[in-house]
Amino acid sequence: MVSSGLIEETARKLMRRAAIGIPEDFRASVAEMAEHETNPLSKYVLEQIGCNYEAALEDQRPMCGDTDCRATS
Repeated sequence: MVSSGLIEETARKLMRRAAIGIPEDFRASVAEMAEHETNPLSKYVLEQIGCNYEAALEDQRPMCGDTDCRATS
């Protein structure tokens, strides 16, 4: 029988991985889009998403895609 503690621990680990572990191909695509974007606002948003991905990995905290990562540094 699987204990409820094991289920809870596994769920916690999976939720953490989902919130922090952004797939490399997706992160690379966002960086590439930002590089080629010509609209200033769109470029800014894509750059912020990339910056927030890096902060999430570095700090091992959930990724937040809608905040300015420089404002919290």
